[in-house]
Amino acid sequence: MKKRLGLIAILCLFCGFAAGGFGVWLYFHAQEELDSSRSLQRQAVELEDQSDAVKGTPEESRLMNESQKYDAQARDALDAAKRERKFAVASGIGSLALILLSVVMIILNVKSKEVDSI
Repeated sequence: MKKRLGLIAILCLFCGFAAGGFGVWLYFHAQEELDSSRSLQRQAVELEDQSDAVKGTPEESRLMNESQKYDAQARDALDAAKRERKFAVASGIGSLALILLSVVMIILNVKSKEVDSI
């Protein structure tokens, strides 16, 4: 049982580090999605401004359609960024919990070995 406790503690520690790394990756990926969303939103606004210059022509319709397409992509990217940021926070919290659990289990394992040696 004592060997299992030590093994489980080490396993929890490695899983905690892996979850933390995954959380960091998700956070940076969410930042990239957010930057992408801003860029797409900027392009949509520029196309709307261009369509104002050609009011009443078929070009206006094409520019407005493109603008709406970019706007929809920007909303999707923003939603993905928010979702990934929530997953990053959950992964970070899970990582901390696993690392703390492994520390507690290592301490319990060391204490039980001290008691056995007495």
